[in-house]
Parts: sequence; C-alpha cells; structure tokens
Amino acid sequence: MPESGIVKTYPNRRLYDSVQSRYLAMDHVRHLVVDGVEFRVVDVRTEADITRTTLLQSSWSRKRGAAHPERRVAVEAHPLLQ
Repeated sequence: MPESGIVKTYPNRRLYDSVQSRYLAMDHVRHLVVDGVEFRVVDVRTEADITRTTLLQSSWSRKRGAAHPERRVAVEAHPLLQ
C-alpha cells in the first residue's frame, strides 16, 4: 500500500487492504508502519476506527526479542500509541 489508505477488518478478523485489493496478515501491518505508510483500520460492521487496537495487537503479537525487533519498536513508536 504505497499511499495512505484504509485497511478494513471483517467479522472473521481478516484485514483487507482497500488500496491494493488484497488480504493482509498482521505482519504486513507491521511492515506498513515500518515503511511509514499512513493508514487507518476500520471495522466494516460498525465503521469504527480501530487503528490503535490493531497496532497494539500487532505490537504484542510478536515475542519480545524476535527476529525483527526494529519492527516492534517502530510499531510501539507509532503516534497513535503515544
């Protein structure tokens, strides 16, 4: 997702990139943050902005000291989590 966009989440908890028209894994969300892409995560049922919750889930879903700690740090430093 090179430009800013909306990631939609469905009742089955799948994340959908509305710019590239594809499903995303939580690891892809971390890559978006590391790459500095601006995006929002929206629940399709309620239309609520759940970006903060998704970023927190992304941050804590990886074990501390994982293979790519820089991704964890980038997610934890995201402005929405401050």
